[in-house]
Amino acid sequence: MSPSNDPGIERRKYRPSGAYPFGVEIVSMSDLKGRTGGNHLSRVHRIEFYMLILVTRGECTHVIDFEAVRCRAGSLMLLKPSQAEMFDVVSDWDGWITLFGPEFLFPTQSMLTSDSALVNRLEEMIGCIQLPEKDTSHVESAIMQMHSFCELEASVPEINAILRYYLSGLLLRISLIQEKTLNVELSKSDAIRFRRFKEAVDTNFFRWHQVCDYARALDSSEKTLARATHSIAGMSAKRFIVDRISLEAKRLLAYTGLPISQISSRLGFDEATNFVKFFRRETGSTPGVFRRELR
Repeated sequence: MSPSNDPGIERRKYRPSGAYPFGVEIVSMSDLKGRTGGNHLSRVHRIEFYMLILVTRGECTHVIDFEAVRCRAGSLMLLKPSQAEMFDVVSDWDGWITLFGPEFLFPTQSMLTSDSALVNRLEEMIGCIQLPEKDTSHVESAIMQMHSFCELEASVPEINAILRYYLSGLLLRISLIQEKTLNVELSKSDAIRFRRFKEAVDTNFFRWHQVCDYARALDSSEKTLARATHSIAGMSAKRFIVDRISLEAKRLLAYTGLPISQISSRLGFDEATNFVKFFRRETGSTPGVFRRELR
């Protein structure tokens, strides 16, 4: 994990230290703290890779996109590219951290297409779940097995192939555990509609603020999008859009020095005053106060 050279926001790319040659890195939290130091881990940053964290001992509070997530032994977190996070380096806890870039799991466009089911499952996984004890043991065992593969007497391409295979299996297993744990029965059509809606929001939230805009672009009805979003995400389609705009506003306020007027314009507000009203309504704070409190 290393910071990139970005004057406005600290982004960290997947860049293993030293001569580590493999596309996935598995390290314990205790080893990571010893390697990087607490100050490096305790700074808020935006990642450009996937990070799977399994807490195996103690309790901690991990910050994901400005939300404090309480974790204990058996907690499993999946962080995705572009998310902001901060480690808890004060609490006494340990666990396994698995890091990999999107290009490792899906190195070619053909593989991305053929493994679209796994891509979709990966994107639909929630940020944190509490695993049952039996599943915790199975997941930890799989992670430790991948860790041991890095010491095999084999070529780098061969070990990477093994790691990719086992990582894909682990992610699929975690997805199945999550579905079972949450007891969610989702219709395939709703899952597809929500996936398309989420992709459209991630691409267009800075210019489209209304559900009708997305319904028109996706050749769907507002009612259909509302039902799919409530089924998958547990919220209204309008709330999903608003939360995405609010999250990006927090990121820009926290990690860039852009004036509030420019942030307002970037997010599609015609007047800065409208953006301030929106932000206060959603967070209970003005943009200026939010920025000052973080810094």
